[in-house]
Amino acid sequence: MKQNTDVTFKNDRRIHFGLAVSDLEKSIKFYQELFKTEPSKVKPDYAKFELDDPSINLALGQTKKPIGDSNRVSHFGIQLKSSEMVREETERFQKLGWITETEEQRTCCYAVQDKVWLTDPDGNKWELFVVTHYDSDKKDDRQSCCEGEQADCCAEASESERQEACCS
Repeated sequence: MKQNTDVTFKNDRRIHFGLAVSDLEKSIKFYQELFKTEPSKVKPDYAKFELDDPSINLALGQTKKPIGDSNRVSHFGIQLKSSEMVREETERFQKLGWITETEEQRTCCYAVQDKVWLTDPDGNKWELFVVTHYDSDKKDDRQSCCEGEQADCCAEASESERQEACCS
């Protein structure tokens, strides 16, 4: 599989955070000042900062829900350099007996990705992923089932719960 060449970073891994924000414009301005750089991607409900120093991929997602202690962070992640690294990590986690959820060529955050999801003992979602195609017009390839009246049920649901509860 051809890997994306538009995204480069120095190491094999980079930390990823997905933050729920109530005012995207204010949040973009804040992080521009904090990081002294422009976002690498901006959409009407989304922005992303990709930095080498510190090595981080920060995604900001506009939410209509009130921001509180239970929804500031939507998930954590580690961006990898290749689909092969995602497969190797998936195999390692499965050998440890961890429950994993894999996605291949999934459109997410306006990019196409291969990924594996894990949940830590406290219920925090982690993804290890590689971006295979940097830019997409879609935020999420499952977005249509999680829009409008259905959006609230999808906002806090796991991937499998979204499919079952929101999309059936």
